[in-house]
Amino acid sequence: MTQNFFVYGPLSDPELLGVVLGRPVEPGELVAARAMRRVVRSAPDTALPALVRADGEAAPGALLRDVPEGEAARLSFFHGAGAAAENVNISASGLGEVEAAAFSSDAVTAQAGEPWSPEAWSARRRAYDIEFARDWMSQYGRRPAEAMDHVRAGIGFRAHSRALAAKDGRAAHAHTGLRADLDRSAVELRAVERPYMEFFSVEEHFIRHRKFDGSMTPELKRAVFFTGDAVTILPYDPALDRVLMIEQWRAGPWARGDKRPWCLEVIAGRIDPGEALEETVIREAREEAGVEVTDLQRVGAYYATPGMAAEQLTSFVGRADLSKAGGVHGLDTEDEDIRVLTPTFDEAMAMLEAEEVDNAPAIISLMWLAARRDGLRKRWGG
Repeated sequence: MTQNFFVYGPLSDPELLGVVLGRPVEPGELVAARAMRRVVRSAPDTALPALVRADGEAAPGALLRDVPEGEAARLSFFHGAGAAAENVNISASGLGEVEAAAFSSDAVTAQAGEPWSPEAWSARRRAYDIEFARDWMSQYGRRPAEAMDHVRAGIGFRAHSRALAAKDGRAAHAHTGLRADLDRSAVELRAVERPYMEFFSVEEHFIRHRKFDGSMTPELKRAVFFTGDAVTILPYDPALDRVLMIEQWRAGPWARGDKRPWCLEVIAGRIDPGEALEETVIREAREEAGVEVTDLQRVGAYYATPGMAAEQLTSFVGRADLSKAGGVHGLDTEDEDIRVLTPTFDEAMAMLEAEEVDNAPAIISLMWLAARRDGLRKRWGG
């Protein structure tokens, strides 16, 4: 049994629709169409727009004909728990008026936002939504739609990281000539499996890659722990010549058996989808330490453990007034228990020398500050 569907918003993009259906969408398979007495609006708190009733309007989209039950089930899974399709009248190019099923929500009509814009979506969200769909649909057949809400945030972090990587211009920059001229085109992806997916995920990539002698490796299986990208910030007060660091319990040292699973760190946090790096830094400084940071200086972007973790960190040093900083901070919703310290620069260097600072972002940020401290104090009035 097959069914016609009206798809709109992001799903009218052939690449994203192909991810959802689990197969490529062939040229000409989508027929330009409009849903009568409907309008597409950006819906609050969700990436998917809403198809809502509006007399005298016609919502743009596409007709997908003769959809088999299996693909209809995938469309339902993509829309989430409780998704239901209703029949709408559409006007399709070359076919006239026909009836098709569409996933819509009149419940958000009153709260619906601005008309959905394909140009704005393509510029701002397309790469993210495609990556989100890949992760989300990887769970089809593995867990019910009702069990997906608690992994939505983790999928969002990973999708945002991949979208950032896709538009990262550093790969196109001129090289010093010392590195090999190899990029993603020198890697052949055979398959990706996700044996574990919760807030974090474990992915198994089956690949071949070009070797330095020009030949190809045999098929390799490489497991990756995927967390999503993050930023760090080391606040520095040039007048007091003090830095702000935090101390908190960490699962990694605990699982390893470290006798002291509390780490001395810089402020850090995951980048929310759609959030700029600088916005994340400012937000995290408020949440974790109760301070405002300005004059952000980029330390650099790097992989702390590239052999096993798909996490790029971007570190900053920022100016802050630390005269009243201290205490215990963190969000109750995330069970954070974060102690704030404000050592002098010399004390921080002594802790670094004694190996009391034992994590990469803090070590890198303190060493960066040590090399540029005099210049920052001159510019910032220390």
